[in-house]
Amino acid sequence: MSTLSWLLSREACRKLEPEWTDVESALEDGHVVSIDCSADPTLCDDFDVASYPAIRLVRGRGDGRTSRYRGPRHAPEIIAFLRRSLRPRLSYVDDQNITSFLAVDDVVFVAHLAAAGDDHTAARFAALAAQYGDRYSFAVGPAASGGPQAANRIRCFNAPDDAQHTTSDLTAVAALEDFVVLCATPSVVELTRRNEVQYLNMGKSLVHFFYRTEQERRAYVSAMRPLATKYREYLGFTTIDAGEYGDMLATLGLARDAPRLLAVQNPSNGDVFPYAGAQALTPPVVEQFLGAIIQGAVQPWSGGSGANTGGQAGNGHDEL
Repeated sequence: MSTLSWLLSREACRKLEPEWTDVESALEDGHVVSIDCSADPTLCDDFDVASYPAIRLVRGRGDGRTSRYRGPRHAPEIIAFLRRSLRPRLSYVDDQNITSFLAVDDVVFVAHLAAAGDDHTAARFAALAAQYGDRYSFAVGPAASGGPQAANRIRCFNAPDDAQHTTSDLTAVAALEDFVVLCATPSVVELTRRNEVQYLNMGKSLVHFFYRTEQERRAYVSAMRPLATKYREYLGFTTIDAGEYGDMLATLGLARDAPRLLAVQNPSNGDVFPYAGAQALTPPVVEQFLGAIIQGAVQPWSGGSGANTGGQAGNGHDEL
């Protein structure tokens, strides 16, 4: 492992420690443990740990299967993953318990199939639950109303974004997978090396916010959800760990010691617009900054040292 990678791993491990403490406090059953791979490398090799930190779910009672946790390294998401693992990948609910099931997870999918049964759709939905059941919760609910000829439909509930989606268009090969992406993708995404290419190729400009603490990230996400939802068709809002991905700051025209670390990036043409204002990053301030970019009142960063200072008015950037 190179020196840089080792330093980044140490920073990531340090940031995970308080989150892991919260996980241990929430799940007081003795089944949450920490392993120092430098002290027990053989055990870590057995779990195929190549980089740190790594989170593994090991099923007991003779099962022995191991699952990798690939989600955000934040306590709420890790706790949800562990609790999700205790439930079946596919549940069955009725009119009496469907409401309570909708509250078990942040993102829940419920299939309502025709009473006569559609084995093909049922099998596809079960396969979907098997594929994504470590990230979201799935259930087969009460039969679709309208008798044997009723159309199958799938509903999705995204609690953090307060959004609901329904689809009956299930014939296309990728219809179910596309529906998962539509519903489950949060309005404000945590950007990492793992998903960076995906979001850079979305065909949208990205509004990046670098956070220094988990509390700062949560406050920003909570405040920006309505704005991100409003502009979702045109913009992607992201949060980025400034400690782990600090090398990205310079490429976006941001100084490490800047009080507010926000920049707008247009991957299609390379334009970058660092925020250099003195105001706190409230939704109205961010929306005003976006409007100034569109109107040409903010010039794209030239790539020199230091953050953008606003520049002079120029041509509008309608592609934003």
